[in-house]
Amino acid sequence: MHFDFIEKLDHFLRKMMIKGTIIISIVILSALFHFNNDALIIFVKYLNRGSNSINTMASIFTGIYFSLCTLMLSLPAFSRIRQLGKKNYHSLLKILFFGLLWSLSYSLWQIVISFSNNEFLLIINFLLMLGFILSVLQSTLYFSIILGQDLINSYEASDEMSRDIQTIKRMLEEIERKEEIKRR
Repeated sequence: MHFDFIEKLDHFLRKMMIKGTIIISIVILSALFHFNNDALIIFVKYLNRGSNSINTMASIFTGIYFSLCTLMLSLPAFSRIRQLGKKNYHSLLKILFFGLLWSLSYSLWQIVISFSNNEFLLIINFLLMLGFILSVLQSTLYFSIILGQDLINSYEASDEMSRDIQTIKRMLEEIERKEEIKRR
């Protein structure tokens, strides 16, 4: 895998997809609010009905993001993430950090929503849900590509390690034979 691909993916996901989706959602919400306030309220309340399952997903992803942060601290030397440049490594850390913030914010916002069903709060809920879903898509793309490469590398590293162990065993056997010949 070339690091240029990761840089292009990073550029697309961070610059284009997220900003474009936020702009489109703001335009849609503004248009609904400006032209027909009732349509906006119906739309947001409809989305709020499915918030329990999305809240469950956000809670699960909070744990996943935390686990990925821990994984980043204990990566093996052959990991593709270790081979990334500082810029790409920081991009991955930002993805994890913002994903953790989005999922945690959405989960905690559900507490606020449970006490008040104000339309404005429901709109904020929609935006938090949108941010959470985008962060899940972004992190899933990144880590499925990188961790997939790591799985391949770990298999190759395991084979290489086995060959190295066999070479070391042969060298030790050779040294032992030479030592035995010297003793005679």
